[in-house]
Amino acid sequence: MDRLVMQKPAFFSRLIADLGYEDYLEIGLGEQQAGEFNTFSRVRCKRAYGVDSALHFKPHADAWPNLYYMKSDEFFKNHAEDKMFDMVFIDGNHKGDQVMQDFFNSNNHLKPGGCIIMHDVGPPVPNYASGDAYIAWMRLRNQGTFSANENIPFHFQSYQFKDSDDVVGIVCGGKSNQPSTPYPLTKKSFLDKREEILNLKYSYEEVLSILQENKK
Repeated sequence: MDRLVMQKPAFFSRLIADLGYEDYLEIGLGEQQAGEFNTFSRVRCKRAYGVDSALHFKPHADAWPNLYYMKSDEFFKNHAEDKMFDMVFIDGNHKGDQVMQDFFNSNNHLKPGGCIIMHDVGPPVPNYASGDAYIAWMRLRNQGTFSANENIPFHFQSYQFKDSDDVVGIVCGGKSNQPSTPYPLTKKSFLDKREEILNLKYSYEEVLSILQENKK
């Protein structure tokens, strides 16, 4: 499918179908338009869960099943329980520390062969308004493994949607591509090596093949 017509909901739904995923979690659903959330309402998965603490979200959380009106930390502490997810999309608070916290919490509830997708990790210019999720991405890339008990390597890649600045970072278990020298945690460093740091992909099939290898 051409990147021109495949935006986030179609991209996620196709990965879910091709990988046999059943449980999807979205952190930060954003505004609702014409009765639907931009991404969450359009992702096709057997079971979908959403978490958001914005005031406008509360009426929808009261009306829809599996929607939680609260901060993500509270969800993971008090409501995630034994839930496990195949795909988690992190698009909530874009401050670097919170993105890291959401990542680690999500990783604790990730099924084997699952993936974590992070939004806005690829600002193209210095003044691009997307918070500092990219700093969280660099910190995670530098760290490379994320288990206190096992040295589990993680693989990082990202996908940029055609004719858009929209970039999602995709993390799964697999062959580590941790940098040999840690990236300095600055925007200049990021912009100087943006494509390398993001491990940027432009083909759906290339992204899928790495995730399929992880599921074996």
